[in-house]
Amino acid sequence: MRHLTLVIIASTFLVGCATSYQPMGSSGGYEETRLDENVFLVHFRGNRYTKMERTQDFAFLRAAELTIQSGYNYFAVLKSDTSIVDSTHTRSTTDETRRMRRGDGSYTAATTMTHDAYTISTLHATITVVCFKEKPKGWATILDAAFVARSIKNKYGIQ
Repeated sequence: MRHLTLVIIASTFLVGCATSYQPMGSSGGYEETRLDENVFLVHFRGNRYTKMERTQDFAFLRAAELTIQSGYNYFAVLKSDTSIVDSTHTRSTTDETRRMRRGDGSYTAATTMTHDAYTISTLHATITVVCFKEKPKGWATILDAAFVARSIKNKYGIQ
């Protein structure tokens, strides 16, 4: 029972660390560029704890919200891309050791500097969408923006 409790606590902690649905910040989030009156490029960047499904879902949620905010009801995905981006960071530490010499009271000092390199992988989802007021004919997949927004918000408990 104790093991199960620890697993649940650890899982909750990791999920809590995943990027939340928010504007772009240091821990990730969404941003968009309006390419035309009814065309948007939407980007969502997760942090290292964010799963691919969540990253893609949040890009779709932002596209749905932009569609509604711009006075449209439907959108179609023109292009979609999900990628893993690795960034390498370096951490330096310094250790200093002092030893006293016998006799004359002088000392010697030794300094050691260590450089550790580590890589952080983050997921990025980018979609280009075109928005419509009415559901157009002739398109393979047209998404109802209100339905998409409601569905993804329910899935993640977003108000």
